[in-house]
Amino acid sequence: MGIARESLVSAAQLDRIPPYGCMSGMAREKVTITLDRAKADQARALLAARSTSEAIDLALDRLIGAERLRRDIAAYSRVPPTGPEGAIALQADTSDLADETDWEALYPEVESNH
Repeated sequence: MGIARESLVSAAQLDRIPPYGCMSGMAREKVTITLDRAKADQARALLAARSTSEAIDLALDRLIGAERLRRDIAAYSRVPPTGPEGAIALQADTSDLADETDWEALYPEVESNH
């Protein structure tokens, strides 16, 4: 019993799969920006982007997503859960979270310059 020949994906087909964040048919404009070439090259390599434009597009998608998440967390922190919401959370099975792993020792906080 093997994998059906039709289910195999060729390298050529993978090249047609757009990376996360790229939208086909999205209106685009050419812009001129000033940037640190070393940072752009490093981002391009980390993201395996084919061009600096693709790297910037992916980086902006990730920045937008991270900022939206940060704002959602901040908003949730300002408004504590209601009594019924808290009761629902207490019904969850958290037994899998009670292990002996010392996560703080495994992942010590690293100071960032940013």
